[in-house]
Amino acid sequence: MHTKSYHIIGKSVRYRYSISVEISEKDKILLGEFCNTLNIDHNKIRKRVRKKYGKKYPHVYIRFDCKPMAKALEELNFSSSKAARKNLPKFSNVIGGPSSNQLFLGFLRGYYDGDGWSGRTIIGAANKQFLVQIKHRLKIKFPVRKVKVSSTYLDEKDKLHILKSFYALSLGAKTYDKMTKTLEDKGLFYLKRKTRKR
Repeated sequence: MHTKSYHIIGKSVRYRYSISVEISEKDKILLGEFCNTLNIDHNKIRKRVRKKYGKKYPHVYIRFDCKPMAKALEELNFSSSKAARKNLPKFSNVIGGPSSNQLFLGFLRGYYDGDGWSGRTIIGAANKQFLVQIKHRLKIKFPVRKVKVSSTYLDEKDKLHILKSFYALSLGAKTYDKMTKTLEDKGLFYLKRKTRKR
């Protein structure tokens, strides 16, 4: 998710509080639920193809401007997926609503849907510190492991690509069940195809 961009016009800089959400086309139903929640027309959903490691991956995305939402996300410490550094969002109890822990578990289940390993309780990230924060918050006994070492490669057009190291953290069955039940109790949607094997 990206939350802010800017345009240079003459000598002035104008910020555009644009929100962009992009996911794999096979999980388009998630983007549809997002649009339903914010009352956004589904016709605004667009398609594009991303290339990675020489393969093509169909994606869907939506982009819209909303300054209040963009600023709120920034204040809660939500950062772009391309940010050099990732930190856990700041969650607070909602009066008459979910607790900060429920919000965190809901966020974690959403993160798992995006960067979790299907059929297992493992999540991954290019930023090790992000996973370390999750490990400490949940008091997870499992270590943060490096599963891919940084490397470079040339594509068919001789363009150099740099691949960052990638890390993984096992959440464990107990945490997985807690975060999934949190969404089920609230009647919220999550990817059933990523249900862990028992």
